[in-house]
Amino acid sequence: MKIARAMAVMIAAGALPAGAADRWEIRSDNGAFTPNELQPGIAQIGHDLETVAAVPDVDWYKVRTQQRHSYEARVFGGGVIWAYGACPTCAALDRVAGDGSVLTAGDDDGGVGGGGTHSVRWIGNSSFDWLRVLPRDGVGGFANENYDVVLTDTTLFLPRFNNGGSQRTVLILQNTRDRQVGGTIYFYNASGGQLLAHDFTTAAYGTLLLDTASLAPLVGQSGSAQIAHTGGQGAFTGKGVSLEPSTGFTFDTTVTTAPR
Repeated sequence: MKIARAMAVMIAAGALPAGAADRWEIRSDNGAFTPNELQPGIAQIGHDLETVAAVPDVDWYKVRTQQRHSYEARVFGGGVIWAYGACPTCAALDRVAGDGSVLTAGDDDGGVGGGGTHSVRWIGNSSFDWLRVLPRDGVGGFANENYDVVLTDTTLFLPRFNNGGSQRTVLILQNTRDRQVGGTIYFYNASGGQLLAHDFTTAAYGTLLLDTASLAPLVGQSGSAQIAHTGGQGAFTGKGVSLEPSTGFTFDTTVTTAPR
């Protein structure tokens, strides 16, 4: 439904290349050619979905992603009603390919219901990604349909693990969400060489306890870890606990978020 709807809007936009009146659309952002690039942690304020000259407004965003990093984009505020259970054809934010086909559909996760927000979460691949906002299907947008958008790098980092000598490190991750969340933990040696990519899932409000010394590629190794996931901002809290059985000492290393 979203693909067919998007193609219809794109065809109309191509026939009459107009843009809405917000300040981000001076050079137009209604296709993969958009020059408008989102930067993590920097909100873009004052977008709209106003239809101009009978052409529905479609807003596109370019995002440069890093390999093994995870991201969340969120639209909120203003007068837009975003797609939710009672209105599946309301305005929507999706991650799309250059031709407009949906790669990762957005949802109202994290909202209070009633279409007040929309978000999309994905794991990057050292490339460009595109995000697209569509107006309500069959209605288009209006001058008072304003919204803001923000991109967040949700990747987590463990600066140190150590399975050398008599030490071993246990990674602890707490899922703060009310739903199952998964991702991949990438382990690196001190020189940045990848040792292992370990997939995981955690139940709603569940905890992952991972004895890294039990994973064959990490036996006798030390370095760091990077955690990419689809839980969105704030989905996890955690730490690495290095154990020294011979002395009983433990050393905690906090899992940190990506710098803004």
